[in-house]
Amino acid sequence: MKSIVFIYILILLALLNSCQIIDKPEEVPSFIYVENFDFQPSANQGSSSNKITDVWVYVDDILAGMWELPATIPLHYNGSHKVSLYPGIKKNGASGYRVKYPFYTAHEANIELIQDSIISITPSIQYESGLSIWVEDFEDPGIKLFNHSTSDTSMIVVSNPPYTDLIEGNAGAIFMDADNFSSEMRTNELKF
Repeated sequence: MKSIVFIYILILLALLNSCQIIDKPEEVPSFIYVENFDFQPSANQGSSSNKITDVWVYVDDILAGMWELPATIPLHYNGSHKVSLYPGIKKNGASGYRVKYPFYTAHEANIELIQDSIISITPSIQYESGLSIWVEDFEDPGIKLFNHSTSDTSMIVVSNPPYTDLIEGNAGAIFMDADNFSSEMRTNELKF
């Protein structure tokens, strides 16, 4: 009986000792902190207002992950590395469907990553080149959108106040109810 207990103790000690092979000590990560993106459109590209909610992080062109902003991001890299930060959005406003926004550039920089240190980055982005952007800002005397014959509602220009939930400037508003529930707008603008 004593020999069986002794064999069990030897097996248990061997298994406990081998855990270090399987569970190696973790490397201390480097960190970057991203609070938000600095989006600056060029002239005639509209407002700098945006709904960037996430950051997609690539290190040396390898996806490290996606984080909701603001984020302190652990990276298991040390030394100088190419870090690419892509702005992300909630596609169609759905929290469960997050994507990189394809119309914005990425912020790329070579960063010296230091273990157990936080590097704060404010990524600067703009629209991708080659996009044709048409802006109806509702600030001109007339609007460039008009009702199609199938519409039973009209668009009007509203301003702040009384509509205090506007982000900036004027907006086009279409008010619908049980009797007026169809709207189709068109434009003759060539850029559109």
